This record gives sequence, structure tokens and C-alpha cells, in this order.
Amino acid sequence: MDGQRLRRLLLFGPLASRGWRGLAIAAGLAWLPALLFATGLALAGLTGCPVNEAGVQPCPVAGFDIGSLLHGLTMMGWIVIALLPVMLLTLLAGLAGAALAVWRARGRS
Repeated sequence: MDGQRLRRLLLFGPLASRGWRGLAIAAGLAWLPALLFATGLALAGLTGCPVNEAGVQPCPVAGFDIGSLLHGLTMMGWIVIALLPVMLLTLLAGLAGAALAVWRARGRS
């Protein structure tokens, strides 16, 4: 099997039906708080601003105070803790779906 066919199969094969699309959207929504949390931590690290749970710290960047934005983004970590089981299930389901797609594709060729 050529690489392009395998890539297309991995990207679109398991998500071809309507039910898989819905599951992919739900998985994306489950992982969104983790992405926001990581973005907040990266911004805090890049700007050198302190971020903690106690409250909003001032963080002037280019004349704007982004302290409340950083605080909100990093508070997503609490939602991530609650969503960890769902995130683990979506990760395992995605890996199983990809393995199944590869297994089926190898059986056809």
C-alpha cells in the first residue's frame, strides 16, 4: 500500500460515517480545555508573567493587560482534571480506530 493511500485512509477512513464525525467533534470538545490550558501556560512562560489560582496578576504586554486572559486560560486546568477520563477514552478509541483502519487496509491489498 502506498503512503498517500494510507494517509488518506487514516485521516478520513474512520470518520467517513456520520456517527464517527459526531464522535470526533465530541472528542475535540473534550480536548479543547487542555489546549486552552497549554496555551495559557505557554503565554505565561513567554511573557514572564506570574499566574496562580489566587487571583489575576497584572501582565502588561504591548500596552495591554492580559493578566485576566492568562488567569482564565490557566483555570481551564481544573476542567481538564474533570475531563481526564473522557480524554483517555477518546485517545484509546482514536488509536484503536487507526489500528483497525490500517489492519483493514492491509487486508485488502
